[in-house]
Amino acid sequence: MQEAWLFDVGAGGAVALLGAAVWLGDVPARVAGYDAERVTDESALTAFVGRWVVLVGALLVAMGLFGSRRPLPDSAWVGYAGVVLVVCCYLAYGSRRYEA
Repeated sequence: MQEAWLFDVGAGGAVALLGAAVWLGDVPARVAGYDAERVTDESALTAFVGRWVVLVGALLVAMGLFGSRRPLPDSAWVGYAGVVLVVCCYLAYGSRRYEA
């Protein structure tokens, strides 16, 4: 499927836009598991989560662009999935510092 890279670029752009909306829009309600009663610093939480979500989106855009010339090896996608998994775990545990 030659146009699969378009999906990757589009999906990555959407993820990056969502991250930017959380980060720059300072909207903590978009953060999964957000509880206004437990969060002590909403601005820091949205900046922390938003930046990492933008990074994940940018990585997916990059994977799509690199894959537009020729298909990427499976190891590249396994590496991408590993990075996303590590970032998700980091977000889950790192966001706890903003809770009381």
